[in-house]
Amino acid sequence: MKVVDLSTENERSRSVLRVIAYVSLVIVVLILIYAFLDASSSTPGGVGADLVNVEVPPPSISPVFLKPITIFYVAAALLLYSGLELNKDRIRKVSLAKKTGIKTLAFITAVICIFEVGYNFVYWAGQIAAESIEGSLKPDLISNPFPSLIYPINVVFASRLFVFFTVAGIYVFSFMSRLDTTKGGLQNT
Repeated sequence: MKVVDLSTENERSRSVLRVIAYVSLVIVVLILIYAFLDASSSTPGGVGADLVNVEVPPPSISPVFLKPITIFYVAAALLLYSGLELNKDRIRKVSLAKKTGIKTLAFITAVICIFEVGYNFVYWAGQIAAESIEGSLKPDLISNPFPSLIYPINVVFASRLFVFFTVAGIYVFSFMSRLDTTKGGLQNT
């Protein structure tokens, strides 16, 4: 299989999706490697702070910069989208029972993560308000010590992950539903 095939309009479109998928996969893997290697450092801000407290490229070099968690978030979303679109025909061949199971899991994921997103933003807002009263506003360092007092989780990191999983759950549910309607999904009898 060639990554880039310009022979037909359909293959050109699939080539764009393949390039997006491969580039996104490389970015996701590199950021995960960085996160695991850097996790041993004692960066303040809790689990995931290593992906929040850094800008790429550094602001001293470029006026445009992103946090690694933002790059990871975008790359993971693009990987999900391109991966599903490239494998649409294979996924259509999956049994209806398995597709229903995937849709159910995607729905549950979205429902759970929507609550977590709301919780994180309420917690974050409360912490920002408390810090601003104290006069030491550092929103990127806010971490949630619950449920583990040993491993607090950085709120920016957790919020990005839960927003990603919410979007992923909704998109997978929608994607699987569209496959069902285009190829005669569940029939009401």
